[in-house]
Amino acid sequence: MKHPLSALLGPVAILLVACGPQSPPAADRSARPSAEAEGAGAFDAAVERLATRLEQSPDDPSLRRNYAATLMAAGRVDEALTQYESILEREPTDVDARYLQGRALIEAGRLDAARRSYEMVLEVAPDHAPARFALASLLQRQGDFEGALAGFRELLARDPDYERAHVGEAACLMRLERWTEARASIKAGLEAVPISTALAELGARLLAAAPAAEVRDGRQALGLAEKLVRLNSSFQRQEILAMALAELGRFEEAVEAQERALEGARTAGAAATRVARMESILSGYRRSEPSREPLVD
Repeated sequence: MKHPLSALLGPVAILLVACGPQSPPAADRSARPSAEAEGAGAFDAAVERLATRLEQSPDDPSLRRNYAATLMAAGRVDEALTQYESILEREPTDVDARYLQGRALIEAGRLDAARRSYEMVLEVAPDHAPARFALASLLQRQGDFEGALAGFRELLARDPDYERAHVGEAACLMRLERWTEARASIKAGLEAVPISTALAELGARLLAAAPAAEVRDGRQALGLAEKLVRLNSSFQRQEILAMALAELGRFEEAVEAQERALEGARTAGAAATRVARMESILSGYRRSEPSREPLVD
């Protein structure tokens, strides 16, 4: 029996395994807090220890970055920003500090300032993949899907195996309602990263609920959704299963799956707008109407 994505991918063999997203690129790992901060409730104590060390070595940028990352982990964002500003006053071209400053600015809700930080990184270091990805993701978050799409594609031109950039490209194409291009994008992504469950989820959503009839394939979507649910029965995957069942006209089963998805979403504390859209789609299944919303906010 062929894999549910065989028609989507042609001869490429897909093996879905129980794995998470790729690890962050090496340049992104400096955003993690100090090893001294490992363990619940240890962040504040680690901050104090690092502050003492910084008093002894105030000109050590690596130590200051570590201190700032630990402040971030402790939820002390404004203090972390002060540390990044201190590093950048001494060395304005420190791209790792500038990138981490961008992350802290996003946590502080200062999105335009974060965007400028990422742009400044790329002016100095065009190959800084984490900054390029973060900038594209920020544009996506702000609703600039064309700009985000260009950013993800630029990143993929430099690193064709960057999983999260493939996911971003496909998601932007879906937001732009470019369904055929989205299907081709997911195909290319799974050829590059065949174990990507994030891309597999997008593929299942597209096959089950794309408004373009020529893109949909309920049978393939269901086979893929069932495999995804066996790996991890999250509320998002129950939602995908419901989409696929509804596309096949199996509305009673779709209602059951969507009810499980809703219960999981409420338990997980999903946003009220997200829950409301899921409830609306459930009402459609009860009226024997399939979903035409592959992405549900």
